[in-house]
Amino acid sequence: MPIVIYVPALAFNQVTGLSVHIITPVVCIICMFYTSIGGLKAVVWTDVIQSGVTLLALLAVLIKGTYDVGGLDEVLNRNIAGERLEAPNLDPNPTLRHSFWIMLFGAPVWVCEGIACSQDMVQRFLSLPTLKDARKALKGFVVGWIGVNVIFFMLGMLVYATYYRCDPLTTQLARAKDQLLPLFVMETFAAYPGMTGVFVAGIFSAALSSLSSALNALSAITLEDFFKPYSKKPLTETQIRYIMRGSVLVYGAISVLLSMLVEHLGTVMQLAMTLSSASAAPLLGMFVMGILMPWVNGTGALYGGILGMVTMFYMCYNAQYSIASGRRTFDVKPVSVDDCSYEFAYNSTLTETKQGEQELEQIGKSIYHISYMYFTLFGMIVTCLAGTVVSLLSNARGRGRHGTIDPKLLAPCIRSTQSTGKTRTVQAIDIRRTAINEAIAEGL
Repeated sequence: MPIVIYVPALAFNQVTGLSVHIITPVVCIICMFYTSIGGLKAVVWTDVIQSGVTLLALLAVLIKGTYDVGGLDEVLNRNIAGERLEAPNLDPNPTLRHSFWIMLFGAPVWVCEGIACSQDMVQRFLSLPTLKDARKALKGFVVGWIGVNVIFFMLGMLVYATYYRCDPLTTQLARAKDQLLPLFVMETFAAYPGMTGVFVAGIFSAALSSLSSALNALSAITLEDFFKPYSKKPLTETQIRYIMRGSVLVYGAISVLLSMLVEHLGTVMQLAMTLSSASAAPLLGMFVMGILMPWVNGTGALYGGILGMVTMFYMCYNAQYSIASGRRTFDVKPVSVDDCSYEFAYNSTLTETKQGEQELEQIGKSIYHISYMYFTLFGMIVTCLAGTVVSLLSNARGRGRHGTIDPKLLAPCIRSTQSTGKTRTVQAIDIRRTAINEAIAEGL
């Protein structure tokens, strides 16, 4: 949530010059207001409008920017000449930032957790009347998600094609990589009053959409898991309303305070995926144990989840601290300032060498140097392994789970094997019973 607040503040700062620390509380207050008043219905309807504004803003930027550069062919040619388009890297080294194997195994697990286990996503699916409607919504979400990511990919190519002979980071026209797109929009639509505002509105819409979903989900969790179970009497409508609105205010205030740390922790996308893995990885592991691993009992799931969370917090903290402290940097491609039309002071801290790779070799590689896209997969594996070991030990001591498992809680593929196993067990018992009855009959 602090990252979600920080992103539009960064864009607004680039466009207007207002301090990020002034913008973040304003964004959060607006979001807290309509989320606490309208609940899930307000969140869903505002998301519809906000998503539309965001998509239109991105498409406008993409179309106008491509036209100004000289067309799609010119964008592709400049990216190829600058080696921004490459063949897949097949190196299996897990400490690379991106490779074919990392994108194949790491990224889908992170996406799967966000769709299948995230409270705000599940809450939306449950709000639909039937399972069929939920499946339709999921299919629509996947198609839209792919489409938006294609737009992001093309925008990245377009921004490079625009600044390929005058890098704004080197000239200090932009302070951070995350400000390149707002800067590009400002220059692209400089002759069109109001268009920059449309883009900033689109960025704010995307942020408010994510923030309102998270605030609503957290308030629902607080009510259902921390108030209702411990209330001696059923809560009244007034009490529920105050609890949920109060929760929104508290979580919003905490997010604003934490957003002050975000600007020191690296690029936004990597930061979001790394930090979300701290809780997402053990959560996904517990879902996997519940659906695909019927031998894991409640004790194993509990301690597996705890160990997974501790492990991931350790890894995520060390990974981000090494980046924030400058002890770890990443390999960067060369940039040029040969065709800049303005005067600038050269930033000597930005080199065009493979400094990041060299520094990583000097400080030595550790487990938290694996790609941030592997974090969720790694944490899930740790959680499942720990849950299995603890379950086996507790079962050996006679403290395991007793009774049958509801088949509806298991995946269909596991459910069929369980049913087959039970059928064989029943058949074996029947055979033994028949043999015993025959032996008794003969003895008599």
